[in-house]
Amino acid sequence: MCVRDSKICFLFQDEYPEVYRFVCAVYPSADDDVITSPYNSVLATYKLTEMADCVLPINNQSLINICNKVQLVIVQLEFLLSELCLSGYRVATKRKGV
Repeated sequence: MCVRDSKICFLFQDEYPEVYRFVCAVYPSADDDVITSPYNSVLATYKLTEMADCVLPINNQSLINICNKVQLVIVQLEFLLSELCLSGYRVATKRKGV
């Protein structure tokens, strides 16, 4: 989250005052290589709490873990689908006598 994103929320607040705004503030993981990340996150969160109705804090490492799990499930599903397609092809060719 940066100042630019906070500015976008500010513009939305002016244009659509009746709409509820839910935002996510992503906090850096412990092994982040940018030294100012914690400071920037705190400043952005401060601005977001002023402009949004609900701020959902999310840890960056948690997002990485979720993405890795989803990616693993996708790979497993691709493997299962390829096995199903191959088995369907084998059954079809056996029935035709090929």
